Amino acid sequence: MNKDPSEKAYYKLTGPPQTQELFKVGIRNGELVSGESTLRSNGAYFDDDGQLVLPSWEFEIGRRNKDNGVGAGNSPHRHLASVGTRSMVALRIVANDAETTSSQETISDKWFGTAGDLLNNKSQYAACSYNQLIFEPASTNANVEDGAFTVSIDMNVIGVDNSLVRNAAVAAGDSALGNMESQFDHVVLCLPPGTSGGWIAYAYINWYLRYD
Repeated sequence: MNKDPSEKAYYKLTGPPQTQELFKVGIRNGELVSGESTLRSNGAYFDDDGQLVLPSWEFEIGRRNKDNGVGAGNSPHRHLASVGTRSMVALRIVANDAETTSSQETISDKWFGTAGDLLNNKSQYAACSYNQLIFEPASTNANVEDGAFTVSIDMNVIGVDNSLVRNAAVAAGDSALGNMESQFDHVVLCLPPGTSGGWIAYAYINWYLRYD
């Protein structure tokens, strides 16, 4: 459902739990831009109070091309939210001059609570989505233990661009485990300290890789 921004109409959004909070995050991080972002949702409707009601988490956002209209010259529409159970593996990386500070067991515990950590990535996503989005430690590959795996890369990483380290880690993971993208919904790369760039963590929308 698209509204022409020239109408200068404003509507309150409502729907699944924390819908408004989710859109506020999108505005703060620049994913949603006033007058440019578009929303598509099957079954969306306006209620008697003029609120735009989203019936489920199954909606998409995109970007309006200012010159040519909605969808022209844009990248494909992107999912703002996902639901269901998602498999995840976290890779601990050992390089020639540095390695991921946490042990493989600690990484598993921090991401999934496998050793008793009650406040972990899995628990927080579940809480924020009212148990509609669950990240489970990958179990389909016998080499992965409690959703974590250690790979070695034959290179120095201190002062090296993190994208080069990422590529080496993915190649090592694919070599050891088989094609990771085809096996797991999400792969987290726990990079060693010292790579170049002032980043802490980042991820791409609709891609299986994330970096921490």
